[in-house]
Amino acid sequence: MTPPMTDTIDVAALVERAKRLMLDNGCPPIFGEFATALHSQADALAANETELDLLRKRVDGLLTAEASLATMREALEHIVQWSEAYPIAAFPEPDFAKVRELLAAGGIEVGAVSASNMRHVVTEVGAIARRALGGSNAE
Repeated sequence: MTPPMTDTIDVAALVERAKRLMLDNGCPPIFGEFATALHSQADALAANETELDLLRKRVDGLLTAEASLATMREALEHIVQWSEAYPIAAFPEPDFAKVRELLAAGGIEVGAVSASNMRHVVTEVGAIARRALGGSNAE
């Protein structure tokens, strides 16, 4: 009768069973020694399996880190692309003295406009970074 298949094999029990079967069937003791040698090899294989499991975990960790790095890289590329959206050639720097004068005539401080613009930029860069870090998807 074949034992049921399980995820793990009790090698020691299997070797003992093989020894008993060999002795019960009149096999010479050398077969028992052979079974013991196989048991030692099975122990070595089990140690290799443990090392292999550790290696697999390390590889999984590296793959996770690589995916995270790719996400971060995409976010940085998005920020770079956004930073290049307003080239000086298309949007030349204004005459800030004139801007200050015109805004003041309308009762608006240039500092308030600058702060509002910077808040918008930093908020959007923050949203890109949060998404890359696994946070909120809201922009």
